[in-house]
Amino acid sequence: MQMWGRSKQHQSAEIGGDFESAAARVTAEVEAEPVPGTVAGEPEAENSLTIRPEWAETAARLCFLPAAKLWHPAYALEDSEAAAIAPQMQTFLQAVADKYAPAAVGRLANKYPEFFDLAAALGVLYWQKWRYVSHIRRVEAERAEMQQRKERGEAEAFAADAVASGQFIPGTAAPSESKLKAGDRDEEGRLVI
Repeated sequence: MQMWGRSKQHQSAEIGGDFESAAARVTAEVEAEPVPGTVAGEPEAENSLTIRPEWAETAARLCFLPAAKLWHPAYALEDSEAAAIAPQMQTFLQAVADKYAPAAVGRLANKYPEFFDLAAALGVLYWQKWRYVSHIRRVEAERAEMQQRKERGEAEAFAADAVASGQFIPGTAAPSESKLKAGDRDEEGRLVI
């Protein structure tokens, strides 16, 4: 039994001793080489979002938009006020884009993957709905303008303008279609029934 213990001690002395020294040899720090065109310690240009001054000005205006809508329009920022606050807003938004947002998103994605998936799905759905509602509002505005022109007797000219520009206004007939009789063909070669 004594030989067994001696061979273990002898064997560990040959390998290098303890676990810490072996781990230190294997896990040496490797410094990453900087990407050409960047300064060491700076994030890569293609991986960072650069906040533009006009974005900062718009963000400053958005901060006062709820007060302007709910209480009084005088809360809305004027051009000179927005330009004065834009540099500080740009600095803050750049810090959010570089430091705070990636850390928060990373924490949420790792700790609460269900929440992150839900937030992403809601974001995509909101974007699609926004596009759809914008289209509906545009069509409704065109219909309202058509109704106003109709009341003034300009409906035929407005419909002709809409068809010429390639716009489709549901519920209205193009002037060329209203003049065609059954059996005639329209501009695209379709038979009118």
